[in-house]
Amino acid sequence: MRVPLAMLCGLLPWLAGCYLSYAELADEDADASGRDADAPRDDGAPRDADADVPPDGPPCRVDEECDDDDPCTTDRCSVAGLCTHQPAPFEEPAEHTSIGWPHGGAAVGREVWIVLGGYQLQRWDLDGPLEEPRELFDPGGERDWDMAVAATVSDVAVLTHVGGGLEWRLVGEPERVERTEPGGIFVDAAWTGRWLMAAGDWMDTCGLGWADATGRWVAGVEAIPGGCVRGYVPSGPSAMTGHPPDMRPAGYTAAGEAVLLSIAGDGTIHELTAGPEGWTVSEHRLSEPGPPYYHSLSAARGPTGFGAQWVQVEDEEADGKLIRFAVLDEADLQPLAAPLEEQVFGRTYVMQAAHLWCGGRHVGIWNDAHGSAVVQFTPDGRRLGETMRWGVDSDTARLRAVCLYGGVAVTTPSTITMLRCPAD
Repeated sequence: MRVPLAMLCGLLPWLAGCYLSYAELADEDADASGRDADAPRDDGAPRDADADVPPDGPPCRVDEECDDDDPCTTDRCSVAGLCTHQPAPFEEPAEHTSIGWPHGGAAVGREVWIVLGGYQLQRWDLDGPLEEPRELFDPGGERDWDMAVAATVSDVAVLTHVGGGLEWRLVGEPERVERTEPGGIFVDAAWTGRWLMAAGDWMDTCGLGWADATGRWVAGVEAIPGGCVRGYVPSGPSAMTGHPPDMRPAGYTAAGEAVLLSIAGDGTIHELTAGPEGWTVSEHRLSEPGPPYYHSLSAARGPTGFGAQWVQVEDEEADGKLIRFAVLDEADLQPLAAPLEEQVFGRTYVMQAAHLWCGGRHVGIWNDAHGSAVVQFTPDGRRLGETMRWGVDSDTARLRAVCLYGGVAVTTPSTITMLRCPAD
């Protein structure tokens, strides 16, 4: 029997501050009406709109009838009598000092649960912390390299790399450890609506592992040939730039499989669709004018395709470095419109970036020698507002970002930054 999320919040007292957002409440109603319960929720890819619902919303007479309870959209009743919901640019970033090096967070209702340095958990909303940090666990081991966080329908799962393996823990029962080997130095995690996905890399090898919502492994880590490539510039003494081998989710299918994108130095995008029962890899050549070498692709699925960002450089020592943003169609991963461009400052070897779809817009975030920056653009690839910058030189810092109700939380060393949508 499937327990509604609203009931779970009442049954699990450890879920402090277990609130239901408007999207989760709507999902509960939809699930009760017979929709596929394994389809991804709002922490995954957006679902296609029903064919019989006008894209601009239901009929209306005044703006108040169009309120979608989303602070990230401006709700209006058009002259044609249809509701419109246009994304509004973020306000200026609000920076908060944090403990140590935050490892990222997961959205729970209208909050974001952030794991701080020392494996301490703290609940936040857009205004700041809601409680004092509390220790989750001591991972032990001598090679505790990286971790990632993902929210399931009933808990928050923490993935750690310790001693050459990968370990899942749930915030609700941190003493229980589910371990598999081999692992990877740099890890990422995601909830696909059906499975927990663990991605890890170890030098030139990378792979995926899968667990159920309780953190129990259903498929151990498997290396996937061609599914994860090293982004490099084929010149200079190191012959490499960009992220280490990296596998990050770009979206989810209705079956709970993950879609991941990576890019080679010649602009070839490898599209990996994977689940516990198998995987497929296809290649697409991204041909764009400008510098010839590519790396550091991040992407997220939106309603019209994959919002993506990547870096293009002339060579390893080039002064001209561009970060580009576009919506790629799902058929052959080509831009729907001319990419947006911004300048990248400083080194490109550890180009740290994140890409999200939330609040009706694509959100591209990156770190470089001038600090952190964000570009927002619409589902059809148009720029939304001005590029915003904040912080100090952080071109070697790990960056993680997560959507939450009313904005985005960005974690970098010693700092948590909130990008807030304006009040409608």
